[in-house]
Order: sequence, then structure tokens, then C-alpha cells
Amino acid sequence: MSKEILKPILRGRDIKRYNAEWAGFWIINTIPALKIKIENYPAVKNYLLSFGEDRLEQAGRKNSRKKTPHKWFELQDTCAYHALLEQEKIAWPDIT
Repeated sequence: MSKEILKPILRGRDIKRYNAEWAGFWIINTIPALKIKIENYPAVKNYLLSFGEDRLEQAGRKNSRKKTPHKWFELQDTCAYHALLEQEKIAWPDIT
């Protein structure tokens, strides 16, 4: 069930000359516009809570998240380009 909000990601170092070598990294896609209910994703919720509630609290203090109107598990800033995450992309190294 978590695969709905987990997206694979390539880093720059994963992109080789003629192919890409995926290193197994994922992004947790909890954009506020998606209106995700974290209770539907218990594995993701437990993973995020493993970082400590103090770090996830939106208090604006040092070592915590900035104050936003979003929920504790959502991206801190509004993101209008979330549909682009679903599209295929072309990547190439800048060699000039």
C-alpha cells in the first residue's frame, strides 16, 4: 500500500554515460495537495516517527521543522508541480 506514496529517485552520481544505475533510494511523496491520510500508510508513519517527534514538530525551533499550516508528515512548502513527479524524465550530464 505504501507504494502509492513512495517514488524512486536517481541522484546525479547514479546517471552514467549510457544508462542509469538506481541505488535503491526513494522519496516519500507526502505533498499537501494530495490530502494523504498517514494512518493508511502505517509503515511510512512509523519510519517518519523513528526520527523523533521533536524533529517532526512544527515549532520553528532549532532542530525542528518550520511553522506551516501543513500536517507534521507533509512537505513543508506548497508544491504545485506534484503531477510532474509521475512523468518520465530525460536526464543527461552537463559536459560543456
